Amino acid sequence: MFSAKTIAKAVRRANIVYDLHELQTGHEFIPPYVANGWVGGSFDEFGFPSKPNFDYDHGRRHIGYVNHYYRYSNGGHNQAALLAMSPGRADGRGLWLGDLSRYRQVLDLYAMTLTTDWTVDTATYRTRSFASMALPELFETAFTCTGITPRDALTVRMRFDLLQAENTSCRWKQGLMDTLQVEIEEAKQGWLVRSITNCKTTEFLIAGVNLTLQCEGNELVFIVPEGNSALRVLILDPELGAQRDAAVKALPKPSPRFRQDHLAAAAAFWERSGLFLPQGPAAKVWTRSAYYLASAVSPLPTHIMEPTGLNNNIWKHGFPQDMYYVTENLARLGHIERALAQLPNWLDNLEAVKRYTRRIAEREGAFYPWIPPFEDWDGFEKDGPTNPDTYEFHNSAYVAAMVWNCFKITGDRAFLAKHFPILEEVARFYLSLTVLPPGGKAQIQHLHLRSQDEASTETGEKSNALCCFWSALYTLRAYQEVCRILGRQGELQGRVTEVLTVGYDLASLERPDGTLKTFAEDDRPVGLQKHPVQLNPICYLPLPDIIDSYAPVKTSWARRYDLTHQALLPISYGWTFGEFTLASARMRSGREVARDLSMVQPARFADPYWIQFYESSMREPWHMKKAYYFTTSGLYLQALTDCVVQYCRGTLDLFAAILPEWEDKSFFFHGLRTDGGLAVSGEWRAGGFRVEIVPSRDVVMPLRISRDLKGIRLLEADGQARQFDGQTEIPYSFRKAHQVVVERN
Repeated sequence: MFSAKTIAKAVRRANIVYDLHELQTGHEFIPPYVANGWVGGSFDEFGFPSKPNFDYDHGRRHIGYVNHYYRYSNGGHNQAALLAMSPGRADGRGLWLGDLSRYRQVLDLYAMTLTTDWTVDTATYRTRSFASMALPELFETAFTCTGITPRDALTVRMRFDLLQAENTSCRWKQGLMDTLQVEIEEAKQGWLVRSITNCKTTEFLIAGVNLTLQCEGNELVFIVPEGNSALRVLILDPELGAQRDAAVKALPKPSPRFRQDHLAAAAAFWERSGLFLPQGPAAKVWTRSAYYLASAVSPLPTHIMEPTGLNNNIWKHGFPQDMYYVTENLARLGHIERALAQLPNWLDNLEAVKRYTRRIAEREGAFYPWIPPFEDWDGFEKDGPTNPDTYEFHNSAYVAAMVWNCFKITGDRAFLAKHFPILEEVARFYLSLTVLPPGGKAQIQHLHLRSQDEASTETGEKSNALCCFWSALYTLRAYQEVCRILGRQGELQGRVTEVLTVGYDLASLERPDGTLKTFAEDDRPVGLQKHPVQLNPICYLPLPDIIDSYAPVKTSWARRYDLTHQALLPISYGWTFGEFTLASARMRSGREVARDLSMVQPARFADPYWIQFYESSMREPWHMKKAYYFTTSGLYLQALTDCVVQYCRGTLDLFAAILPEWEDKSFFFHGLRTDGGLAVSGEWRAGGFRVEIVPSRDVVMPLRISRDLKGIRLLEADGQARQFDGQTEIPYSFRKAHQVVVERN
């Protein structure tokens, strides 16, 4: 059905390519991102991390490391960069695009490598950078120079004191870095650098292959010679143990093994799973988003992910919601080990989170706030929250959902039992917010309740926040089901059953026009809010019965552009469009998915190359700092995957939202995982198709082909066949390792 060669060709159709013509179009240059979730950063036109942001911030270009961060004034944490490079030529001239007779820069997504080639007169230059997918702590930039004179040689200064750059990029004064100390000393295998913040010391080795590095103050300097050479950065983190020790010995050696291992691991990433669509914007969105998934999420346990990827732009901290919808993609694409690597932070800090909950929310259970700290929960917001968004209580549900969704795909009961305390304590928190009036529906109440919609009023009473309703419903249902699976009589079960039996007061959020309010007292005219939170029960915490049977959710989806008028402006309003797109896919409308994708403005400041989408891209003050928001790509990954294979209703639902332009074309997919542990691969051929389903365990799951098609055949492992039509849901019992084929010629 597909081969490694086919996959490589499909992936490379989405490569990011710059040439001299492209640089003259007037589009803002968007620095390509080269990382592996552990180390990496953004690179300039010549393939250097050259602009750490000492002044104008339009895409910070530096190398960062996921576990390098500092504590700021309210006890929270921000990631910090490790180093930047300043390239020039030996005679003092800079690198200038106007000098070039030939230029080409390619971010090869399949190889996860950035290569930049250029020619000045008769001298040719090449830089080639990758962050190893095989050895997460390694970053390499290789150089190839030919025909250069001594005055044309590249001279590179590596700068480590980035205190000023970090503080220039901060949006809030409370997030400033107060100190940064840099130590450099010569070591046997290269130069040992220590970057020391007020809470972290990161050690890393820098070695040259056919390069001579010299120390000048707090900088390292080298000249790139004729021929082949390389610069390698190795983070000396104890996580990798013996593997790291072997890398230290090989660091200054010219062996190509580092690159070979990286290329093999990058190919394995793509060959494990994927969705390869007909050529067009959707194909680029999906493939580039999958690349950013590998680039921005650590393969090893760490603190909560920072949404702009190794501190590239304004956000240097993490959000549970963003982490959740990125992690869901990891599970559905078969990279479950990366998803599981993100969970220790939530579980290991649970007791501290409970203490934080009592102190800040004056409630019991686990309240994970909008911006959780990387460490030291007891010191976080010790004088009280510095931002009312702290009280966006919906975030706790996303932590519980990470656990629940991983289990539904893996079926690992030991994993579920280990992480059961998260589900129980988050359920306890939502119960502590829930009030049951005599004879009435359940209410959500708290003095500081904050809707997810940041545009809601700062003052006045707020109750029954829409986002909290879905969060509570989702969590309490999950808790109840987990207790059943594990055979536990949880201490909260009686109260959970009582609340779910009575139900939450959804009617208090219904508007006369059929849409939903963001909280009970929200009397603003429709269209003034920032985020379309009415779509949350479709997108983030899908509840099958509510998607299909609760009319106000369906009406809000149908009128989603009315909810947020700014989405109609001619700007790249990406986070909102990501939610629109995911909602449309889950509402089984390929036509509306196409509309949502068409609304994104690719020629504006933020993203002419579909690198990612943030909330806006107009040329106004701090918006210029927002070129990267990698977690938004998670919404597009979910949406476009759900167009082909979705399971949010507890049904294996195939081809549910095929875009009109895909109808008469061919595309293929492989290794997509669903609830119940099914691995789904297949090919669509202009209305004909073949889908292979391999269960990892015995599971009963209904099957549906959401197309108006007849003559569909289901071929079982024992050779028996049955026929059915599209748009009908048939019950089916899958047996472990017994492949099932669904096809139509």
